[in-house]
Amino acid sequence: MAERRGHRGREVVGDRGGVAAGGIDEATSRWCQEGRRVTADPRTLCGSLLTPPEVKLLEPLRHLYQLGSLSSRRRTEGMPNMARTQEGRDAAHEVAERFAGLDPCSVPDEVLDATKRYIVDCLGAAIAGAHAPGSAAILALASDWGGRPEATVWGSGEKVPAFLAGLANSQTARALDFDDVSGATFAHLTCSVLPAAMAMAEATGRRDGRALVASVAAGRDLICRLGLATGTVSTEGGRANMYQFNAFAVAAVAGMYLELSPEGILSALGLVYGQSLSSKQGLIEGAQVPRVHQGLATQLGIQCAYLAARALIGARGVFEGRFGYFTQYERNPFDRESLLGAIGERYYGLDSGIKKYPVCMQSHTAIDATVQVRAMLGDPPPSAISSIRVGMSSEAYHMVYDPIGHRRRPSTAAEVQYSLPWVVALAAAHGGLPLDHLEPDPVRDRHIAQLADLVEACVDADIDAQSAARFSPAWVEITLGDGRRGRAHVDVPPGSPGRELDWAGVEEKFRSCCSWTGDPVDHAAVHRQLSLLRSLEDVADVGQVASETARLAEPSLK
Repeated sequence: MAERRGHRGREVVGDRGGVAAGGIDEATSRWCQEGRRVTADPRTLCGSLLTPPEVKLLEPLRHLYQLGSLSSRRRTEGMPNMARTQEGRDAAHEVAERFAGLDPCSVPDEVLDATKRYIVDCLGAAIAGAHAPGSAAILALASDWGGRPEATVWGSGEKVPAFLAGLANSQTARALDFDDVSGATFAHLTCSVLPAAMAMAEATGRRDGRALVASVAAGRDLICRLGLATGTVSTEGGRANMYQFNAFAVAAVAGMYLELSPEGILSALGLVYGQSLSSKQGLIEGAQVPRVHQGLATQLGIQCAYLAARALIGARGVFEGRFGYFTQYERNPFDRESLLGAIGERYYGLDSGIKKYPVCMQSHTAIDATVQVRAMLGDPPPSAISSIRVGMSSEAYHMVYDPIGHRRRPSTAAEVQYSLPWVVALAAAHGGLPLDHLEPDPVRDRHIAQLADLVEACVDADIDAQSAARFSPAWVEITLGDGRRGRAHVDVPPGSPGRELDWAGVEEKFRSCCSWTGDPVDHAAVHRQLSLLRSLEDVADVGQVASETARLAEPSLK
């Protein structure tokens, strides 16, 4: 199908040829063969070509989505009754209606302000992440694949189709595991939704900053709600359901930018459901899977929104159908109220943790406790340490310590990010987590390897009983060769509720991320970008933000 774009919408033009058989496909093939244009109402378009029975067959296409200017029409013109599964109206219908009717002006100022901080944090993580192992390969692929120049790749400044920009930008945002994480569901919230919203804003021409911030807030909220509706954290068991949830949220956000009707967004969600799956096998192996999955979730969500815009129909019982997501894949009963209760009024995810360290959040309390104990003992050299013990929750234990395998000798930055022994050893040796030590060096890090052998972790029953604490508290005990011993307990990771980062802290982290590019920091450009982001809801063209992000990230690729 060819496409023509105008200021207020699109016209889809059928290619010549390609006869399909049966029902709607057979009727549709006739106007495809004639090269005729299709609008929202097949009767006004194809009436001279089709028989009345064929026009009736095409009627569902008019209800699926409306093209062109929808802001007023979709609320006032014969909105079709939503389809119902055998069990009743699926919760996905309400989600679709929420995004189709999202009014950026209805989002409270406090939600906008909090969301902007997460946007600043995500962009900083992406700027630094363009320098991470694996990012160059994704950026090169996006460039090689090319296509319509719709949206900016933050790591290179190139323009590519929106779905490729989503893939590349989400991957770099997640590459260093330095983006925000929900304490309620343990899902990464912003690193798919923001790249998707930015790409779609550029691709569709709907570039105003308030719409961007509102869509990111709504997308982050949906990821949290889906997680809360499961009653589990995203990595409990062998699956990592946050990638499915991110893909659902991206499809809804992209559908909003494409001005799809509720039926269109519902189809996008159904198309996502038919394709998304993930596990944490790559995570426990220290592979680069998590960062790549993040990008693939964004790419999938955008592509499915575009497929729905071309009248491809997805499953409608997405969440609660006989073979819907919650029926098939989640062990706990589906909590409908958590997904839909006060949706559009209450926003979840505004208390997600902004990371101090570019490693798994489940190690952060142990790192902080190690730094405290080291200071208590007078900053002893690594050779003076005889043992390091760590107590934590079972969730954290299995995330960053067990199985121990490669965790004592990580060979890549990705393995370091999920290795408690290595990051605790770095903190014990350096009094923090040196960013230039994320990539292990067998010569430089011989003393780190010796310390990592001394780290022994266990599940602390009292900590494990604190089920509400998704990010594990931790205690660390260090014993020196001379018999001296120190112990510290940290309940909350830095950057999480109770230890939040304010605007000044978020901006300082952003500046730090910009320094990872390997070249002298362009302080004027950093100041210019932060000024834009502080008042993002008033920015007329968010393409400026994308361009400035690329300028700050590009030195990392030289």
